[in-house]
Amino acid sequence: MESYPPTQVTKYGIDLFKEGIEPHISYVSPDGELTFYLNGGLAPTPGVTEGVVLKEGFEGLHPTFQHLDHKGARQDGATWTDTVFDPAQITFDVICTARTPENLRKVIRKWFASWDPEKRGTLSWVTPDSGEWWCHPRLFRSPPNKTERSYARSREQTFTWTIRNDDAFWRSYDSVSQFRFEHNDAIDLFERNDVGDLGPNWTQTYSGPGAGVCETDGHRAVWTRSGNQIRTVINKWNGQNEVQVVNVVGSPTTWKLTYSGLPTANISGGASASDVQTALEGLANIAPGDVSVTGSNPYTVTFTGSLAGTNVSQMVGTIVAGGTNPYVTVATTTNGKPGVTATDNQVFHIQLDDFFEWPLGIHTYFDIWGRMNSASTSGIRCRIGISGITLSAFVGGIETELKNRSFLLPPLWGEKWTLVCGTGTSSRTFKVLRDGFPILTYTDRNNVSQLGASYRGGGFGMQAGSATSQQRVPPTLFKWSMGDNATLTQSGHLNLTNFGDQEAFPDLVVYGPGTFYFGNGPDAEPTITFGPLKDGQVALLKTHPGMRSVYDISTDVSEQDLPLFQNFIAKLISFAFNKNIPPLFQWFESLFGIQPQQGPMYSLLNGRFTKGVPGRTLAALPTTSQISVKIKDGDADSKVVAALTPLRRWPE
Repeated sequence: MESYPPTQVTKYGIDLFKEGIEPHISYVSPDGELTFYLNGGLAPTPGVTEGVVLKEGFEGLHPTFQHLDHKGARQDGATWTDTVFDPAQITFDVICTARTPENLRKVIRKWFASWDPEKRGTLSWVTPDSGEWWCHPRLFRSPPNKTERSYARSREQTFTWTIRNDDAFWRSYDSVSQFRFEHNDAIDLFERNDVGDLGPNWTQTYSGPGAGVCETDGHRAVWTRSGNQIRTVINKWNGQNEVQVVNVVGSPTTWKLTYSGLPTANISGGASASDVQTALEGLANIAPGDVSVTGSNPYTVTFTGSLAGTNVSQMVGTIVAGGTNPYVTVATTTNGKPGVTATDNQVFHIQLDDFFEWPLGIHTYFDIWGRMNSASTSGIRCRIGISGITLSAFVGGIETELKNRSFLLPPLWGEKWTLVCGTGTSSRTFKVLRDGFPILTYTDRNNVSQLGASYRGGGFGMQAGSATSQQRVPPTLFKWSMGDNATLTQSGHLNLTNFGDQEAFPDLVVYGPGTFYFGNGPDAEPTITFGPLKDGQVALLKTHPGMRSVYDISTDVSEQDLPLFQNFIAKLISFAFNKNIPPLFQWFESLFGIQPQQGPMYSLLNGRFTKGVPGRTLAALPTTSQISVKIKDGDADSKVVAALTPLRRWPE
């Protein structure tokens, strides 16, 4: 990639940056190989640095428009119905300059080569107060100028340039939001201080010659280093016991508790914790060892034994006799959660709280575990490192590597990583998702992995790497969750911010399976439906009422090498605009090697988008709008990605 001027910024350019008065204007060729800085601190100084510099100002930055009116035969005036903006025709003069005739001819040649009447480049406008705005213009007319007879001798040549912005408006960075399923049948946010371990809900198994422990520090799961050798931990989720607190008020002489429809014998007003426990264990549906009661009014009742890890019914307290305005309250402070999933198909999420340590040590990883047995010797492990992931099956402690994949972008702070064990079509299909986007898929056709009720546990792991002086530690985690990969219905919102001055209509990329429901604009109930989509189907919905609504973009994105997946998604949902359909499909065809199907998916849309997200007002800061969304009969692959492109008529 070349840029003009090719030299470092001058002192005068630095002064312009400090002043912050002039806009910084640049142009990038359609292929992205040439960049010309036309105005501002990076622009060339004629006779000093070579390049292309803006001579005067621009004409036609604001698009022209037409009013659409209705007029009766005898009506005075007209009835305004709408305004339609025309493509913006922009004219400006530039000076091509260089210090030698050879370089000047080169600059002119490359300036002409960077513009095309068919392909669109990028004209960018940056000011300190408004940020960066750009358009995608194409060459509209050939320059009318004569070349100066002595331009090579004077080292300058002026051209009048006429371009067209097809989209009429200037645009800036997309506001992007995503809605996907949360599988939180079991969840741990690590909001406690467990010194040396993860608390009673976890079983830890360590291996390796090194020291150090995995513990919590108040809001994260962290590795506390010790020594400089490798050490690995497997953390298996045991489940979470339900805790209910009973408070007896008003000093009654007798009271009782009812659990799941069965009342206890009368309990005295001054009962001890053991008295309350004995009364509960006397019920037909609570055996000895199924509850543990501590405290003395209030009483803390923990459900254990056969009721461990179970979301039980909340008890009800009743006054029998005595007291002054007496009553009994029962509050569930901790919901019981099982240590296993109900089915073979599982979903596990972990969310990072920081990055891999720098400088990077070798053999440093964090792991996601699924399909675990009670001894933590069998299961499916997704091992994630600084440059790639490895999916393995363990049977009796013996590892069989199933698949691995490298990536260029290392795991980032705040990212959510997901391991899916089993889908609706195959219980032996495994997927790894990075912030909701598949980056690895594998189907175990050799039946290496284990299935059945004995292999439904899960957890996570960490490995500290070796180094010369001290261990290298993996990223900390602030969330782990587990759930069944079953068809679900969940509702939520897409949060989008429009900081342009025009009403904007978001693009929606929906990933099957499931039926999708959307609100028609901000704060509207989800009345527009699309679907049902099958597993693996992907569609682009454009909500602009003047454009075609549905495009089938289904492809096996999980098998693409997409290390910069954020950039891919940004392009996916914002590349097509203003009916620019052929380039969109050409881009998909070149990227995936296929031609996307069109047509049948349109019949899946029921309803019409008519309302966009309003632009910001001049007197207030931009506000975030919420678009209602619901997915019915979806699973771990189901999601909606929305992008709203802010638009404005003027770039400053």
